[in-house]
Amino acid sequence: MNTPISPALHKERSTRQRGAIRMAIESAGRPLNPHEILDEAQRDVPELGISTVYRTLKLLLEAGEIDLVMLPGQVARYEAPRIGPRHYFLCRSCQRAYVLKECKLDVSKVRQHSVESHEVTLHGLCSQCKPGRKKNSRDFPGDLQSHFRLQGIRTATVRRNTGASR
Repeated sequence: MNTPISPALHKERSTRQRGAIRMAIESAGRPLNPHEILDEAQRDVPELGISTVYRTLKLLLEAGEIDLVMLPGQVARYEAPRIGPRHYFLCRSCQRAYVLKECKLDVSKVRQHSVESHEVTLHGLCSQCKPGRKKNSRDFPGDLQSHFRLQGIRTATVRRNTGASR
């Protein structure tokens, strides 16, 4: 028999969930995709589900409390709001995105146009994925790792053929 949740309890639970999601984004220091946010927020609210994450992300975006980060060919990511240039590093192996703090690009030298903002995305291997580091099954990409964990599936290291394509 399901007991209905009282409105007061539902509000408290939503606030806890929202707070856990907001904290996951703010403490990450890098843009996170929804599954990475779910993984982090579940440390505080284990019963949190992906649909709640998506609903909360929509509310936080509409309220201006988080920023949407769109990197070429990637799923949407979210980060705490910040002002200034947006420079990112995207690992081609684990697909994690990192914020690059330094900006050496001088857009003031562009004379023909009026530059209002710019974004830069560098691609390569992050410190955890670069050659020479031993990998184990826990180094599986974040999106798939959390998906498999939620499904109760154990992951294993998979070798990819990195040779030239046809």
